[in-house]
Amino acid sequence: MVYVVVSDSGGATVPFTYHYFVHRAIEDDSLALESLRDNATAFLITRDHDAQTSVFGNQIKIAVKRQVFHFHNPAMVRLDDDYLAVDVWLDAQIDYENDG
Repeated sequence: MVYVVVSDSGGATVPFTYHYFVHRAIEDDSLALESLRDNATAFLITRDHDAQTSVFGNQIKIAVKRQVFHFHNPAMVRLDDDYLAVDVWLDAQIDYENDG
């Protein structure tokens, strides 16, 4: 499952960033956020809240049109006491005129 979490940690004058995580699916949103905070690291941090994302087995394809601040490949997902590497294919065609 790919989760997107908004961060407004930059304050009132800094635009939101969006943190993308790969994690096992959790139905309860508050439990999912707690597990992300404790057990996951964002593989992508961007200004794009609407990235096009597809998951095919152990592979994620993601396309962004806004600024990328951090990208890590492969993404790691924790399964009990083990980790699984998930390949991420990033298509970052930034539209700088609308990246505000």
